[in-house]
Amino acid sequence: MADLLIKSLQRAIRGDASEIESFVASFVRIRSENPPGKHYGDCCDFLCERMRKYGLEPAIHHLTSSGGETSAVQAFVGSEGPVVYFHGHYDVVPASSESQFVPEITSILN
Repeated sequence: MADLLIKSLQRAIRGDASEIESFVASFVRIRSENPPGKHYGDCCDFLCERMRKYGLEPAIHHLTSSGGETSAVQAFVGSEGPVVYFHGHYDVVPASSESQFVPEITSILN
């Protein structure tokens, strides 16, 4: 069952490679460095827009911590069967140079 799921995902990725690369490049361009975390809302909006484009209804969770306010975004499809879970965060590192917001994607298939 897992092999079938993996092969299905690989076919889907190959078929949508240019769109996936465009998504990643656009997301990397958002200046989400931490600190100060100024553009978390932009990241949240970007992710929600993309989820809606594919028929998902994102749930936005507004969170407050000692570092300030931020948001988490999630969406689900289906209720049973095999699960594929994607997880990430967009407050990864302090900005050290402008070049870190310039995507260097050659191909996700390499």
